Amino acid sequence: MRLLIVALMLALLALGCAGMSDSARYKAYEARDRGDYDEAIALFSKAIRLNPESAKAYLGRGRVYSRMKKYDLAIADFDIAIQLDPEHSSAYDSRGTAYENEGQRDKALADYAKAIELDPENYVAHNNRGLLFAREDDYGKAIEEFSKAIEINARYVKVRCNRGNAYADIGKLDEAIADYSEAIKIDPRSYKAYGSRGDVYAKMDLLDEAIADYSAAIKMEAGRASFYCDRGDAYGDREDYDKAIADYAKAIELRPQYWRAYCNRAGTYGDMGELDKALADYDKALELKPDSSETFNSRAWMFAEMGQFEKAMPDANKAIELVPESASAYDTRGYAYAGMGKYDLALADYEKALELVPIYPEALYHRGRLFYAHGETERALADYGEALELRPNYAEVYLNRARIHEDWERWKSAITDYTRVIEVRPWSSEGYVRRAYVYSTQGRFKLSVADYDKAVEVDPTCDQCYLGRARACLSMRLLDGAIASCCKAIEVNPECWDAYQLRGSCHLDRGEFEAAISDCSKAVEINPLCSEAFNSRGYARAALGYVEKALEDYTRAVELNPSFADAYFNMATVLEATDRIDEAIRAYRLFVQYAPLERGKAVQHVKKKIVRLSRTLEGRR
Repeated sequence: MRLLIVALMLALLALGCAGMSDSARYKAYEARDRGDYDEAIALFSKAIRLNPESAKAYLGRGRVYSRMKKYDLAIADFDIAIQLDPEHSSAYDSRGTAYENEGQRDKALADYAKAIELDPENYVAHNNRGLLFAREDDYGKAIEEFSKAIEINARYVKVRCNRGNAYADIGKLDEAIADYSEAIKIDPRSYKAYGSRGDVYAKMDLLDEAIADYSAAIKMEAGRASFYCDRGDAYGDREDYDKAIADYAKAIELRPQYWRAYCNRAGTYGDMGELDKALADYDKALELKPDSSETFNSRAWMFAEMGQFEKAMPDANKAIELVPESASAYDTRGYAYAGMGKYDLALADYEKALELVPIYPEALYHRGRLFYAHGETERALADYGEALELRPNYAEVYLNRARIHEDWERWKSAITDYTRVIEVRPWSSEGYVRRAYVYSTQGRFKLSVADYDKAVEVDPTCDQCYLGRARACLSMRLLDGAIASCCKAIEVNPECWDAYQLRGSCHLDRGEFEAAISDCSKAVEINPLCSEAFNSRGYARAALGYVEKALEDYTRAVELNPSFADAYFNMATVLEATDRIDEAIRAYRLFVQYAPLERGKAVQHVKKKIVRLSRTLEGRR
């Protein structure tokens, strides 16, 4: 009877200890979830002391050690948990993650396999095995594992994001967007899903959508510097530089040692032409991370974009030295070599970049530009086409392909490509301006004016947009509209000499010769090499009887442009009127020599005039 009572008391004591152990374990979970890892370790250790047979306590402590990156201690705890409960699938899965973080791939795979063998419905183990494959760039297997996890638990947000990342890495961007969107539908507070979807939208050149997603992520997680940096990148690509700079500044405020924010802000300062600020930020980025291939590459690209190709080379070489497999560094160096006229070296670097990353639209685009510059138009078109297959919203490629269509007078194809630029970049005037130019070339001036109207609506500070509209209006003989557009161009840019020259031409057409002289004089004051302004001013001076001044202007016009047919004609007319027949004949002959084919009737008329004047001259002799 006494033995029975003692046994009963020991059992009750054990139950009490187990209960106290469970209580400590639950408190440990709470401490872990609020990020107090030291407290969690202490509580799990207490739970183990109270109940050394608690596999769950060892498992819990091991997971906290993993979060603290103390993987050797984590693995030791997982080993004990497995000894205590050999059928515990999650213990194998957790140990597999620790092994992977320790670089022990084979052991990690073996543990993931055991976890799934013990529990085929362990979607976490499928997810973790997928992550391992993804880190090894084995995306086919990774996606298979992620898909299995989703099949088991369709509401597992983390695995939706992981599969989205894998799709993004292999260029299946629509599939990536679908996964992130489903993750957000399941959990509207998933800031990581918003951030990742923003990254993919940015890759797709859908910058407004990217900015919206980054903004949503920031609203949920305002202290995360990377979201501000990513949104800054999107604003920069959208040429909204002030907002980009503000976001980089916020990222740096949150993380003063954030080298990438300094690096990317430097690139934006470079785009803004603020070289000193750019260089200071690059220096800071390299101070924080001296071995950053990305920073050296970014600085090299800035120099190359500025046309300082020699300065770009040391940084591009350093970027390759630091990361020999950096496709973007080879692409940058190729761009610099191309700018230096070193075709073979540029081509070799572009091909190396594409060898390293076959799905690299930027390298294809740059190689296409290299081919085009060397007259290899078909090869350029092939590269542009392949780049657009990989990146369907790549505006720069559409712009360059459209220019080839213009060269070949494929106007419809050029308009199609410029229309795509407008669709992709509705916030930019460039697509409208280029399409307007093509419309003008075709004589479709109303459509041209409509595009220029849209261009100045998008960018009211674009003097060349107003100037283009003025030319289209002048072609339709809408002189008031042309003059008004020139006035806007001058208002936006008082140094816009061609607006003064064009407005002077309009005044000429209206017989307003003093106004024409004033505008053309301003044009040649700003640009002394403007032959058109000298010619127009000469015409106005001749109309007002200032013959010698007119001849001086015509002479200067043909000095600047020796094939300027109209200036020769105007000069000949004045010389004929002042009875300088010999000189007039010489000027008319130069007009005939340089007049374009479409001036055939005028040429025939002048030829007859030359014959008549020659007879007059002979008669005098």
